[in-house]
Amino acid sequence: MFRKLSRCYKALQSALAKQRQERMYAGELVLRPWEPSALILLVYIFVFIRSSPRSPY
Repeated sequence: MFRKLSRCYKALQSALAKQRQERMYAGELVLRPWEPSALILLVYIFVFIRSSPRSPY
């Protein structure tokens, strides 16, 4: 019985760890929403500079 309990506890612990990792990832996404938007902005500016007629490129 004790072995079964310990196995259940280990499974629960691993599930909790996975959930915590997912939550940390979501927290990172919430904490840093400016990173992907900044990337998109950089790409947009780059494309705008490339497509402008007075561009030296």
